[in-house]
Amino acid sequence: MTQQSHKGQPVEAHSKLNFNVDLNDPSACVAWLRERYMKNQRDQLLEEALLAILDTDKQGMLTAKPQRFGLVKETRGVLVTGNTGDGKTALIRRNLTRQPGIGLTDGIEPGQALYIRVPAEATLKGVATDILTQTGYHNVNSKWRTSEVWNMAVNRLATLGITVLWIDEAHHMLEIKKEVAPVLRRLKSLMQGDRGLALIVSGIQVLDDKVRTDGETDGRFERVCLGPIRTDQDRRDIRQFIDLCCSFVKLVPPSDLHLVERLEFATRGSMGRSIEFSHAAMGRALRRGDGQLRLDDFRRSYDLKRGFSDDGPFDPEAWPELKDILEKKGWSV
Repeated sequence: MTQQSHKGQPVEAHSKLNFNVDLNDPSACVAWLRERYMKNQRDQLLEEALLAILDTDKQGMLTAKPQRFGLVKETRGVLVTGNTGDGKTALIRRNLTRQPGIGLTDGIEPGQALYIRVPAEATLKGVATDILTQTGYHNVNSKWRTSEVWNMAVNRLATLGITVLWIDEAHHMLEIKKEVAPVLRRLKSLMQGDRGLALIVSGIQVLDDKVRTDGETDGRFERVCLGPIRTDQDRRDIRQFIDLCCSFVKLVPPSDLHLVERLEFATRGSMGRSIEFSHAAMGRALRRGDGQLRLDDFRRSYDLKRGFSDDGPFDPEAWPELKDILEKKGWSV
């Protein structure tokens, strides 16, 4: 994708990428493409939110040191929400790993920011146990109380020098009704005291809804909400990204000028799922082997997602007319 230098001149972002992949291996090409990240306007929003909760060094670069607020020196957090497939995890991981003063870890490699993913219907005690296990402590007694396990987890993080805790899929912690109030209290307590952590908490919209029910917890979070594709710049970014991906794997992209609008319609504006559809379509084109990415490749990927073949946004008709037909049938973004 084309970026702008400080002087306003275009700089090819892909010029530094190492494309050491066999072009005759479609699966390897698609796997490489899926690891690429499309920088977009949401990156700036997240960076601003992180700047609000973390200190910077003399050069203005983010560090893993939490900012402290008020007379009691509490820390703060960032709440990142969006629909499934909107790219929350990719957004956060990309921005944390690009900060040399932080260092993202999932408990094995060095780092001051710990990533933990919450499984479905997780209990509060189970999450604390996972933090201990993930950081190398495996002797958790099932008879210990939830508060005891959490105290051990916080002490463990402090011992390892971890000051940023990223809880992904955190809405799973709120699926058990009797756990909601304790979870919200625990989030608040993690941002209190000498060992207070900077929190990054991500999940679907219900997470934000539940957090807002507790005023004391609610006020401690900055927010980044990954809404649908909204701007012409978003659409240009997606189109440039698709064209760039095609250039790497030697595919001719579709000439359709409304490809992104079709993707936007098919995914209800989800940027993450638009990219996912594009990669699936490219894989189909690569396996076919004629060097051409067609609109029909997107249609087939879309039919597999919905489970049947019928009229849809990737049909060959001109998009303005097709959109009108689909909307009259009850389709909407």
